[in-house]
Amino acid sequence: KLHRPLEGKIKTATVKREGEHWYIIFITEVDPKPLPPSEEAIGIDLGTNPHFLVTSEGEMVEAPRHFQKAEEKLAKAQRELSRKKKGSNRRKKARLKVAKLHRKIANQRRDFHHKLARRLVNAYGTIVHEDLNILALSRSYVAKGIHDAGWA
Repeated sequence: KLHRPLEGKIKTATVKREGEHWYIIFITEVDPKPLPPSEEAIGIDLGTNPHFLVTSEGEMVEAPRHFQKAEEKLAKAQRELSRKKKGSNRRKKARLKVAKLHRKIANQRRDFHHKLARRLVNAYGTIVHEDLNILALSRSYVAKGIHDAGWA
């Protein structure tokens, strides 16, 4: 099922499977649509608790915490999966349920990032952010928050 009409000339097509879902990914060549010029500049400071980011204008964007909200459901599904006999149909169904929950969290995170980035790019001509060592942070005491925010 095509969820939107294709624009431009198709360059490549890739078949992808995520859990029980199959997708065809088309890469197309299109002429870029220029954004209206903007002299506005903004600085962003990344955070995890409770703000995802804070702008130089004082706007605070709350961290959505998709993983934290789904953590109990995911833990329950993983416990159920661990109790199933290997090779059984019920284990296969339980594995698909866990994969579905992970996919939902990833999709929510991707949607949040895309909408926020699109809003910032449309409003500002220059965006400056701090230089963080995300890899080191993802191995520290704030690791769970870093991964939940989708930085690493």
